[in-house]
Amino acid sequence: MRSRDEDLFDCKGSCLNWSQVCDGLADCKDGSDEDGTLCTAFECPPPAFRCLYGACVSPNAMCNHIPDCLDGSDEMAEICLAKNPSVRPLGQDVKNAWKVRHCRLEDPSKSLVVENYVGGTTFQRNALVPDKTVIHLSCRNGYALIGEEKNICDQDQWRFPLARCVPQCKHVGNLRHARQCTLNGRLIDCDQSVLPMGTQMSVTCSSGYEKTEGDGLQFCDETGSWVVSKKLPKCEPICGIWKLKNATSWTYPPWLMNVFQRGHKPEFTLVCHATIVSPYILIAPEICFRNVAIKSVASTEPVLYTVAEGRSYGKSFLAHEPHPYKLHNVSDGKNVGTLVLMHLVQPLEFHVKLRPVCLTEEVTDNWITAGDFNGVYRSQAIIDDERQPDRYELKEIFIDASKKYHIGVFKQAIQNDIAETEAKDNI
Repeated sequence: MRSRDEDLFDCKGSCLNWSQVCDGLADCKDGSDEDGTLCTAFECPPPAFRCLYGACVSPNAMCNHIPDCLDGSDEMAEICLAKNPSVRPLGQDVKNAWKVRHCRLEDPSKSLVVENYVGGTTFQRNALVPDKTVIHLSCRNGYALIGEEKNICDQDQWRFPLARCVPQCKHVGNLRHARQCTLNGRLIDCDQSVLPMGTQMSVTCSSGYEKTEGDGLQFCDETGSWVVSKKLPKCEPICGIWKLKNATSWTYPPWLMNVFQRGHKPEFTLVCHATIVSPYILIAPEICFRNVAIKSVASTEPVLYTVAEGRSYGKSFLAHEPHPYKLHNVSDGKNVGTLVLMHLVQPLEFHVKLRPVCLTEEVTDNWITAGDFNGVYRSQAIIDDERQPDRYELKEIFIDASKKYHIGVFKQAIQNDIAETEAKDNI
């Protein structure tokens, strides 16, 4: 169509001279300048050659073994053999007698995207690419390109092996597993959302976790699915270890977290302690979340809370000023009796100074103890290190100054919640 400037052709965001329209070359990315409906309305001045779809090319372009028409009609065997009958050997099939220099785009995956590197036009699947044409290759979503991104048709063959598209396998990593990936015998980065077909992934347990079985092995097959050849290990957090308990420079337990609540100002105030039981879950008493800091916001709203690793360095801190804490956001909380299971947005990365406590194996019918516990901080955990050597277990939690609860009464609910969060965390 004509633009405001009558001498230019509107090419969806760019303009062409009308001399570039219907000339056998697709200059618009969508090919609209070589549209058959448009080009059939053109007249080709003699001695120009008229392509089948209507474009006009030089008479010298006809039958020169190079497709100059976008549809290649200037190299049709029926035309060229009639023009040059001497080139056809006796008894040879018409279609095989006239050879045109081109390269074929072979794409079994039906996912290869091929563009003319100069004009940006896209070739159809299995199209014939004219000699000396430079192309850029990519793949549709869900596929990975194996081979060179750029290629050139050179004397009827590709200068480099034509790249191909292979299915990709979706990959969601987690903190429990350590992975090593190889493709064709070479190491590749495992930390990608998708990995190409043929990727072999060996899986073991991350630092801070112990495995109950041997290392696992899986590979990405031609359908874009992971096939397990060796069962993946089950990795459990190493809990209840406090190797540096007697060190003078570090006296707080590795499962200790501090819960801070935000008020109207960007100031966070310490409301209680929490205990780590899994990478995503902390335990704290329900009473910690009753204080209404902002009248228009429910006291249980997760956005009001943040948790800090390690010991507390004061009763409050300002969010916009430097502070000594490594903070974690809370996604939600699940009430289990008088306790709340706090769920974190991102999992904790365990190390020697940050790891979960074990849940007690002790069985008791006396699950609540009343008394005068003044001077004891609410939410303080009672840790048992006598039942099993070198293993620290969460036995009881102080709810307030008059009651403490045995963790055994909540143990099954806690374990169920841990299992649910782990089920969402895929390899």
